[in-house]
Amino acid sequence: MPNHGLNKVKRAELLAHVAELDQMIEDQMAHFKFVVEMGWNVPAIAVHLEQLKESRRLYLSALKHLLGENLGDDDEAASSR
Repeated sequence: MPNHGLNKVKRAELLAHVAELDQMIEDQMAHFKFVVEMGWNVPAIAVHLEQLKESRRLYLSALKHLLGENLGDDDEAASSR
């Protein structure tokens, strides 16, 4: 059964969630860089960024398992985020 029973709408929703996590990581990275440039020490920002990255990694792993296919995002690209 293609996509292990996931319909196209649900698959698109799941992929949109990954894209949303990507945007959140990008935004948090920009905020982190700003804080570092200002010389501030706010470890909570770095912790939050790592939590977003881990959430994305786990979500993408589960999604790949559910769909049983390559989503065009390799581990190297994900680890650079």
